Amino acid sequence: MSGGLNSAFLTAMRGNATQIPYLRNNIFASQPQINAAGGQRIVNLSASISGIEVRTAPTNRSTFSNAFNAWWLPNNQNAAAAITVGTVGADIIFTPALTGCILEINGNTITHHDGNSPTRIAAALLQLGGAGVVGQRRWDNDGIGAGFYASFVVGVRRNGAWQFYQQSYNYNQVGQGILPAVQVTQI
Repeated sequence: MSGGLNSAFLTAMRGNATQIPYLRNNIFASQPQINAAGGQRIVNLSASISGIEVRTAPTNRSTFSNAFNAWWLPNNQNAAAAITVGTVGADIIFTPALTGCILEINGNTITHHDGNSPTRIAAALLQLGGAGVVGQRRWDNDGIGAGFYASFVVGVRRNGAWQFYQQSYNYNQVGQGILPAVQVTQI
């Protein structure tokens, strides 16, 4: 089953104009199950009651069908975690839930400023990202709609350039047998 989730995700993320519809119809758990430092990881997607979970896979890929390499940008409490993704290696990046945090995009360096990080104030002054915005920019939860809480960010490198997408949803609706209201935007 996870092979199907992995394959469908990668096909949508690498497709033309398929990222937003995919993220509207496939809820990701608010907290990916990756307990690791930042960097490239072998990941596997699995289904759970709270949505699709992003998990690290064993180093032996044969354990999971279609496990794939992805960048992981962790949250370091009261600090700012950063990774430089460069132009080679994995072409997918995941973040944990952003709940009061700020995501800063500056070229190939992506920084996750924790809500209590001393660098968060300076990051909050950066230009707000959105479709078509290039250069150093930020994204945070302040712009999402009322009733939306859990936010997840995924990035994909297409044709050498990184594109980022944010998914927010009403966490109270998860697991009730209905598709929660979902807000998806390009950063």
